Amino acid sequence: MRLKYIFRGQEKEPHPFYVKSHWEPRVQPSVTLENYLEGVKTELAEIKLLKAKTQPAHKERKPIRELKTNSEKNIKKADKGSTTVIMNKKDKIEEGQVQLDDKPLEWKRYIDDIFSLWDTRKKRLISLS
Repeated sequence: MRLKYIFRGQEKEPHPFYVKSHWEPRVQPSVTLENYLEGVKTELAEIKLLKAKTQPAHKERKPIRELKTNSEKNIKKADKGSTTVIMNKKDKIEEGQVQLDDKPLEWKRYIDDIFSLWDTRKKRLISLS
């Protein structure tokens, strides 16, 4: 902020060979600016930072332990965000199987499109020669 105050009205493009200097601005006679900066420093110093709680509460530990030891449940982190997904292993396996079963049809359709495209290009080349 002090630099903006010192160099106000001198908006120029920096020279391409500009070398960073170690110049420190002297305190300016702008009492308002200095009072504002001192006030901000004081307010920042008074802020109390609290440590984030990383462990679950005592009431939550037992259910979490039961879910982790349950072999019928699958606990995974979601694709996006910080959400946790709990799913029956049977449902998870069925969902994976459905996705695997759908893929060959998509690939077959894609390959058929490529072959038909090649066939039309081949016919066009033969007819031109």
